[in-house]
Amino acid sequence: MSKRKTYTSPEVKNRWNRKHYENIVVVVPIGSRDEIKSAAERRGMSVSAYIRSLLIRDMRENGDESQFLRGGVR
Repeated sequence: MSKRKTYTSPEVKNRWNRKHYENIVVVVPIGSRDEIKSAAERRGMSVSAYIRSLLIRDMRENGDESQFLRGGVR
């Protein structure tokens, strides 16, 4: 028996995201967004994952201990 595909409404997805994530806005000079996106793609990552990885590395290198670094928050 095959699984039936289901549909999840955008409202449900947005509610889940609001409950589990926070947003940080990063303002960069015009043209930088494409450079950042290219750098992330070269590493096989999304822009969000790339920026998170840079933050985690910097925090570890500077001895910042947090739940974020221990994997409690993704």
